[in-house]
Amino acid sequence: MHMSIHNKATTLLRTVAVTALCVLGATTVSAVAQTDVVTLEGSKPRLLENAARVGSVADSKRITISVYLKFRNMNDLDQLIEDQQTPGNARYQQFLTPEEFHQKYSPLPADVAKVKRELVRMGLQIVDAPTGGLFVTATGTVRQIKSAFHVSQDLYSVRGKTIRSHAEAPVIPAAIAPLVLHVAGLDDTKKFVRTFETVRAGNTVPARRIGANDDPPPYGIWYTRSPCNVDYSTPLVGTITPAAYTTSPKMDFTNCGYTPDQIRQAYGVNKVASTGKGIRIGLVDLYVSSTLEQDLNKYSSMHNLPQVNWGTFQEITAPGLGIPSEDGNCGPAGWSVESTLDVEAAHTIAPGADIVYLGDACNEIYPLPMQAMYNAIDNRLADILSGSFGGPELAFATSQEDADNQEFKQAASLGISLMFSSGDSADYLEPLGYDWPIAAVSWPASSPWVTAVGGTSLLLNKNGSKAEYGWGTYANTAYIDNWTGPFQIEAGAWMGWGFAGGSGGGTSMLMSQPKYQKGVVPVSLSEKINTFQAATINLGVPNRVLPDIGMLADPFTGFLQGQTMLENTPGTLDIGCQPISSPANAEYCEFPQGGTSVASPLFAGVMAVIDSARLSTGKPFIGFANPTLYKLTVGSNGSVEPIWDVPKLAHPLALIDEELDDFGGMGLTAVGINMVPKDEYDPNTGWTLGGDSKLMTTKGYDNVTGLGTPWLPGLIKALAPGAK
Repeated sequence: MHMSIHNKATTLLRTVAVTALCVLGATTVSAVAQTDVVTLEGSKPRLLENAARVGSVADSKRITISVYLKFRNMNDLDQLIEDQQTPGNARYQQFLTPEEFHQKYSPLPADVAKVKRELVRMGLQIVDAPTGGLFVTATGTVRQIKSAFHVSQDLYSVRGKTIRSHAEAPVIPAAIAPLVLHVAGLDDTKKFVRTFETVRAGNTVPARRIGANDDPPPYGIWYTRSPCNVDYSTPLVGTITPAAYTTSPKMDFTNCGYTPDQIRQAYGVNKVASTGKGIRIGLVDLYVSSTLEQDLNKYSSMHNLPQVNWGTFQEITAPGLGIPSEDGNCGPAGWSVESTLDVEAAHTIAPGADIVYLGDACNEIYPLPMQAMYNAIDNRLADILSGSFGGPELAFATSQEDADNQEFKQAASLGISLMFSSGDSADYLEPLGYDWPIAAVSWPASSPWVTAVGGTSLLLNKNGSKAEYGWGTYANTAYIDNWTGPFQIEAGAWMGWGFAGGSGGGTSMLMSQPKYQKGVVPVSLSEKINTFQAATINLGVPNRVLPDIGMLADPFTGFLQGQTMLENTPGTLDIGCQPISSPANAEYCEFPQGGTSVASPLFAGVMAVIDSARLSTGKPFIGFANPTLYKLTVGSNGSVEPIWDVPKLAHPLALIDEELDDFGGMGLTAVGINMVPKDEYDPNTGWTLGGDSKLMTTKGYDNVTGLGTPWLPGLIKALAPGAK
């Protein structure tokens, strides 16, 4: 008979009052025999609910797919993880080895072989299957894929992007249906996946794709012309006329990127002895910068950090890494900047930790670098793993998220800490390349089995104190300006306030509230979701809320990154860059960088410092961090507590930033910190303080910064008592 496997998924998107485009002229699917097949309903893409068909995919095009298998004994695995996180339980912090996990929970080799045989029988060619057996990768033409899974393969216009997709739930042989969870690669939704590194508003970014051994990206970061604030207790102040906003014509300048010493001061890293020694931090992205290790060592030499070598730094890359996808889906050379940013941020906090960089290939199998992540988990290549990527939760099929959650549960059982950036587009309702009808959170950060790291704006003082606010910035730009005296700038007409980026957060539509958030996350957050029309949907039950923790992410109060770039004019150094011996026509440049792509690897460093301190006292790793984090006490800024609350902004605050681009143009930008203008084009507008789009920074847990920001002395005292 013909059965269906239904995964539980929300239908809230269908209830939103938005105009949906019809799926036009979808390709007819071959008739399905009624006696030997099963439909995988959870593998049907959600995005096509608001899509229009615009063409067909050639039958001769070759496609690679991965069939994901179910783990065994999942109820027992869930209980094991809960026991491992419960003090006093006999299995508390008794983590498994990869071999122990495979023996009890991984798909059986015989079942993997059975899936392989069926795929071959369906006309496909086997490519790969990892030792742990989570998936089987195969390839075939579009014609073979359509016949094998009884799906269409057409082109659709989805929110300004053209994607290949099936419109139907795939069908699989009943013989393997009990084993199969998800079929990846039937669509190319990776166009909705992005890195979460964010430059300052208006800045240019590299615009070409890279491969494993490609040249460095071109230099496209603006050079900061305005004075750099290095001490906000006695800040450098400019007088701007006409005023960018009515509070005052006087505005503090932005900083020009915090150095490692300043970052370490901001979170108390300089006050603890632990350096992360003995811990392996894994950083997962697409591709890899061709000068990754070279840049990390150059950066380290300039900022008094230890050099890395073959014993402390490792690059593990996937087959096909140097072959960009033919349709360019994997985006710009920002992945090169991303990989460098991640390793420098983690090394800043935990200079004694080993770094394992894992570069995934950009292909059509999976829209996220999750197969590199799985390789690291399944073989325990790292103790802590960070991912600075993602996309709107609703861009992915239910069964794909189920497959990811299996990996994340495996990591928890092995004692691996997982963290993901929560995103840079707040709730996805502001126009930053998305046109979302309903507030959304980022996947994989919304998984209840990972730590979602949100963002802050940091104003640091030389005496060690700081002010830290939720990251949610609006920028107002005047492209014509003139310095009329010391720190006095005459601006042209201001163009109006526009959203420049903010910490991803909010309420998941799909993931139920995890036990650790109960009683900590307010019901007003866990049971409500906003829509574009400012209406509110009441869920009726509590769901997962993001983020869990926050760290520096605002590019206007950003992290100083170093990167090898190509010279704009070969043989001529760009402003702010230094000569290097290789590669040819390249230079080493440092520039302020931001995004929750900074925050996640910074927090990976924090966890490495904690785990290293625990090792020194004979304690095991923290592992899955959230149950531990939510039990910690939270104090105010300057306290001795392990987590510092990030409160609502008390009064309007904007910084001024002027930068010179590569073509000699000047951009004067006023940046509103953690506040939303009530009228973007009214110079006398009022402000909603604490705002990040429609998210709000408040006292206690909030959906911009989570529990707050980490304070290393308090964390070591609470989680590694006795450590120096």
